[in-house]
Amino acid sequence: KPSKRPAWDLKGQLCDLNAELKRCRERTQTLDQENQQLQDQLRDAQQQAKALGTERRTLEGHLAKVQAQAEQGQQELKNLRACVLELEERLSTQEGLVQELQKKQVELQEERRGLTSQLEEKERRLQTS
Repeated sequence: KPSKRPAWDLKGQLCDLNAELKRCRERTQTLDQENQQLQDQLRDAQQQAKALGTERRTLEGHLAKVQAQAEQGQQELKNLRACVLELEERLSTQEGLVQELQKKQVELQEERRGLTSQLEEKERRLQTS
């Protein structure tokens, strides 16, 4: 800033320059301190970003494993459901076969009773004749 002192007041001008120099040095010191604080903050932020990046990669790896396990579980569930359906069909077929065999057994028992009855009748006739 231009000096308001007369040109002949060299001592005053020198005093003004020294005061300006002092202000500039103080300002420089303040800016250096702020710069150091900002560099420290930047370093901390970079370290935190690096740590978060590492954690993210770890979590992504874990997520990939969990997703693979889930897909494997889904496939296994699908296979088990297909197996259950097949077994239910086989059971239904077996139950139908059992019902047929039970019906046939009843028919054969009735036929046996009839034949036994006929045999007893013929034996009685033979004994009475």
